[in-house]
Amino acid sequence: MDHGGSTGDAETLQLSRRCTCRLAGRFKVEVRLFTKTHKQDPLACKVAFRIEDDGAIFFALEVTAVDDASNGTAHGFVDGGCCATEPATGASTHEQVDDKCLVAGLLYLALANRYLHRLYLFFGCGNWPRNLLTSDEGFKYNMDLFFIRHGESFNNALTDTSQRVADPGLTDRGERQAERLGPFLANLGHLDPAERDDRPAFDQLYCSPMLRTLQTATPAAETLGLPLQVWVDVHEVGGVWVDGVASSPGMPRSQIEAEFPVAPLPDGITEQGWWMGGQETPAQGRGRAMAIAVELQERAKASAMAGRPAERIGIVSHGDFMSSMVKALTDQLPGWNTYYSHNNTAIDRFTFADLFLIRYVNRIAHLDKPELVSQ
Repeated sequence: MDHGGSTGDAETLQLSRRCTCRLAGRFKVEVRLFTKTHKQDPLACKVAFRIEDDGAIFFALEVTAVDDASNGTAHGFVDGGCCATEPATGASTHEQVDDKCLVAGLLYLALANRYLHRLYLFFGCGNWPRNLLTSDEGFKYNMDLFFIRHGESFNNALTDTSQRVADPGLTDRGERQAERLGPFLANLGHLDPAERDDRPAFDQLYCSPMLRTLQTATPAAETLGLPLQVWVDVHEVGGVWVDGVASSPGMPRSQIEAEFPVAPLPDGITEQGWWMGGQETPAQGRGRAMAIAVELQERAKASAMAGRPAERIGIVSHGDFMSSMVKALTDQLPGWNTYYSHNNTAIDRFTFADLFLIRYVNRIAHLDKPELVSQ
């Protein structure tokens, strides 16, 4: 576990227990490595591993995504695993524990839980709680989630990357890919044959506010008869930029409403656009994916607790962000050593149930001609 300083600077491990007052029984445990420089700032250090309030265990995180939606708190993400903002409500506390034996014990308990659970499932005992460290007997989840990459964009087709633009539209091939996507979804081609019933292809269809996803999702929304909902946070890693410069704030609200059959837009999209940063860092993009994964998990849990049928959610997004989402949803490390490549208009399917299921990744069955396939 790297501590970000020299060996002589490393002094201790910190155990931080974060309590959220409004949600009884919810907590997060983080074990962090910090140096003399950061000793007075418990958050300014790297996370070695963390245990979430539902018992899930994450190791060697580069970015910490703190979920405080219940307190109405917005959080940012920066390189190095720190949260950029803290709750103003005073609803959380941090306790420092310098007992190395306690920290080591927790780490061994976390590892034992992770692998004992996998062994238990391997031998067919599927009713074991998802995590031994949670006081609940395992949560139920209920959602079918489909991520779809946009069609080929102007930037995707370039051989000279110096010609890139900030918010590219689709190429002719990208438009043909999008045209094939709608009928494929309407005919329930994204589902297994036994699942093709009278239910709609999707209950909700989302896309990012970038031009290429709006152009990709519009034919599908029209074919399916669904309002297209814009979800700002599923935009591409990096945001709207060229060479690190925010040359465009994205499309203004009135342009999106005039050109696309969208549902009422979120307040974050204004006449000045929706992107106010420069170039988002990779760590910030990965942190955003982690936050979206938590949000989807909570939505799946709420659906199951309410006894509703599994929602079918479609999200038209982007290649780098979808790679980050695969890793965030499957508890993988968020670095760039592993990359999940997606063709244009490729579909990923995940199911939140008693276990989280990866049904397929990068499916392009709707692209029936080789010349339609692109990266």
